[in-house]
Amino acid sequence: MLRHWLTGSRKGETDILVDSLPGLPDGITRRPGGGFWLALPARLSPLLKVLAPYPTLRQLVGHVIVPAFPLIAKPWGAVLRLDETGAVAEALYDTKGSHVATVSAATEHDGHLYLGNLNGDFVSVLKL
Repeated sequence: MLRHWLTGSRKGETDILVDSLPGLPDGITRRPGGGFWLALPARLSPLLKVLAPYPTLRQLVGHVIVPAFPLIAKPWGAVLRLDETGAVAEALYDTKGSHVATVSAATEHDGHLYLGNLNGDFVSVLKL
């Protein structure tokens, strides 16, 4: 996952924020105390590795596949807490997707973590 600097001495530069993720990254949000929450809606798969060099095709396939997610991917939920440098500080997993799956967004507020997902019509809440 890349980071692009908007201000400061590195303005205009792009570098790697976090590498070797266990899943496909989606939403990233700033934490109130610093760092980030990164949602991973799906595990890495051979299809994703083949599509990696083709961002436009990857995006198109992503929009077509989302409704079919339950048919082609095992349920799985994951959120990573990253520090300011992009290092993984904490990893939260539901490896069977029995409580939360296809997590696409994570937002922290007042000691709770709110998780949005691609295939549901609800928001999951975790007490931190």
